[in-house]
Amino acid sequence: MKKLSIATTLLFIVNILFVGPLSAKTIQGQSNSTLGTYQIKQIAPVKAGGEELQAYQLSYENSENPITILVDKTSKCSNYIVRSKNLEVRYVCNKRGFGAKLVNAKFQRFDPTVNGYYLNEKALEGQGKLSTNQLSEEEALGLIAAYFPALAKDVKFLM
Repeated sequence: MKKLSIATTLLFIVNILFVGPLSAKTIQGQSNSTLGTYQIKQIAPVKAGGEELQAYQLSYENSENPITILVDKTSKCSNYIVRSKNLEVRYVCNKRGFGAKLVNAKFQRFDPTVNGYYLNEKALEGQGKLSTNQLSEEEALGLIAAYFPALAKDVKFLM
């Protein structure tokens, strides 16, 4: 009986180390774009701006290219850096609400000229305030997955 308990404990530890924690989040929904449904999975933390940030991978049904979402937690709420293969923006929370903006220099990975080539600036302006309420992380990630495709000048840039 003791051997069985030790084996079960070892199997549980191996599962946690190699498969991932039991609390890993997966979020699914409809993007309301030609990209179809989306799925967001928590992945290993990513180093950005000199910090290690919680990270998610956003995948769309009709796209081969995953998108990375980094979570920059502040004392009041979380901001999200969203990166496709050639476009990056951030979704920020502040006292006016939650919405999209350009990535600040600290987290910027792409040259602003290149980013501007792919970015639909009118859509960015329109997404400046998606919500006036405080959002949970799951709600924010869902809004990002649904609205991010509209920020590309052509959705093909995200495929």
